Amino acid sequence: MCVLFFRHVLSPLRIGLWLLFSAVVVSTAFWVFDPNLAHYVGLSGLIYGLLVMCLILDWPQHPVLNAAVLGVIAARTAWEQSMFYDPGYLTDVIGTTVYPNSHLYGIVAGVLLGAGLLGYNKRSAGPSTEDAS
Repeated sequence: MCVLFFRHVLSPLRIGLWLLFSAVVVSTAFWVFDPNLAHYVGLSGLIYGLLVMCLILDWPQHPVLNAAVLGVIAARTAWEQSMFYDPGYLTDVIGTTVYPNSHLYGIVAGVLLGAGLLGYNKRSAGPSTEDAS
């Protein structure tokens, strides 16, 4: 879905950077913040990171829509981190519990990479005609 909706901001290089960067960030966060985690199966953290990275890269084109979607993601992630969230709600469907920290770590990776790429794009584009006097 991200590739379909955000093909104008994605390239093979950016997809490769996302996959490598997010995998390293999420895995490192597991190791540092969740040392008692015995195993983890899934890519949901990386997928959250991809979506957030795409929303940030697309920010200049659709700031209101992207802010709304990021707000929904932030609210859902806050709920997942609360005591009201039941990580076992999908056990019958996927055969295991959802590990919400992976979503949080993926979002952090997506924010870092998206903001870094957006800043790099602005720097490499040079000064705009509005900046020149």
